[in-house]
Amino acid sequence: MAEEKVFYSNFVQGNNLAEEWFGKGVEALQAQAAYALTVQISLFKLWESWGIHPSGCQGTGSGLFAAAYACGLLTHADALYLGSSYTAALATSGEAQGSIVRSYRQRVSSMRTGPMKVPLAAPPGRSQMTHAEWSSSDYWTAYLTDALEYGASVQTSSRNENDRLVLDMNLAESSGSHGTTEWKSVYLLLGKVWMEGYPVNWKAYYQGERRRRIELPAYPFERTRCWVERDDSALDTTGPLQPMVEPVNLRPEQLGGYIAPRTKVERELVAAWELYLGVAPIGINDNYYELGGNSLLAASLHAHLCEQLCVTLRLEVFLEQQTIARLAESIESWRLNSISAKGGH
Repeated sequence: MAEEKVFYSNFVQGNNLAEEWFGKGVEALQAQAAYALTVQISLFKLWESWGIHPSGCQGTGSGLFAAAYACGLLTHADALYLGSSYTAALATSGEAQGSIVRSYRQRVSSMRTGPMKVPLAAPPGRSQMTHAEWSSSDYWTAYLTDALEYGASVQTSSRNENDRLVLDMNLAESSGSHGTTEWKSVYLLLGKVWMEGYPVNWKAYYQGERRRRIELPAYPFERTRCWVERDDSALDTTGPLQPMVEPVNLRPEQLGGYIAPRTKVERELVAAWELYLGVAPIGINDNYYELGGNSLLAASLHAHLCEQLCVTLRLEVFLEQQTIARLAESIESWRLNSISAKGGH
């Protein structure tokens, strides 16, 4: 993360803002939600530094706030505050939810909007909106209200059509979670964008790296081959990047001790792990790190699961519970405690 200076500086800035705004208690939910949104915004700033400027932005769920920032409509602070409050409101209920919704509405009433550098696609089911409509506090208030009543959409339709480059800001699916490592996916996608003909600022991409000259053979008669063979398996240019870039097919002898998921939560966790890790099948006692997982990938997987399962778990809990079985127990325990705290039976 620190190696990409632009990403790291924006990531630190977002974390500092979250720490300044949110403390313990109810606000802790917003602080956790701000982490995933900060990753998304930092990735956008990284792409921008490389000279990649989309022709349009789109996002669903909390990703719409990141998209609104990317196109110039919302400020960094407003997008981060509203997006994190949106996610936190969906993950709780009762008085806690009411407190978050009130802070969200107060922020909406005082938010500042700017001119849109590129179009922002309307959410599914709505026709294209004007700048005045996007800038209306009534719209953003209704956006949260509708999500609380009907549920947040996490469907996405990110695509490249003709000469248009569309940036999708969907937190559940487009947080660099393709393949065995997030950064490998980012670099592969950069290569695909370049191969499609979009100009890339390679000077900015290589900024900070030191180059040195090396001697090559003086004569072709020496018959010293210096060509670097291309690894065709590393990049699939036949279609859009899929979450499982490098699927691993396990042999029968590797399935010893395999235990299939038994509950709905375990089945949903297994599906997400297989999608993000590119390994199948995964048993409930298989270790996350032994399957090729890492802490960077865990951030996106953690955000995806919290939004999909409507739970709020600290990232530390996710990293500590390294199997499906243990993670499912933590989720069920969180749900039980949440019901008890609300006075349920």
